[in-house]
Amino acid sequence: MLNFLIFAKGEYPTIEGINLDKFRNALIKQTKRMKETKFRGKSNVTAKNKTKKSVPAKNVDEYLASLPEDVMVMLEKIRSAIKSAAPKAEEKISYQIPTYKYHKPLIHFMAHKDYCSLIAVSKSILEKFKKELDGYDVSGTTIHFTADNPLPASLVKKIVKERIKENEARKK
Repeated sequence: MLNFLIFAKGEYPTIEGINLDKFRNALIKQTKRMKETKFRGKSNVTAKNKTKKSVPAKNVDEYLASLPEDVMVMLEKIRSAIKSAAPKAEEKISYQIPTYKYHKPLIHFMAHKDYCSLIAVSKSILEKFKKELDGYDVSGTTIHFTADNPLPASLVKKIVKERIKENEARKK
């Protein structure tokens, strides 16, 4: 058992049998490391709520299963539309979001807290569908939508087919 001895005011407490300078320095280093990893997002515990972060999905099924039901159902429809329009596309998780590749990146989708995104990868494609995308927030190559205002599967298929044409033209 360790005995704690407290000395006069201003002196450090000592623990019998332990080199306090080494102990103090190790504690300072560990505290700095913990602070650095939390701010870089590398810790498995968040500073805000002290709960473990979710484990990244290994496949699209796991990604969808981790979402609230209304969002999952909506994104499953987006997924089906993509697969229907691009049956030869490879489905995978890339950058922790569902990604479809056909020769090159084809299209991505993802869920945020308050909305979802379809990332078309090409601004020119979104320009072609500007009228049909009226009513959706479009930023760069990304279309934002919600469960209250989902993207129609027919529009997703059109966008994917145009992206396939672009990727095939670039392959040549």
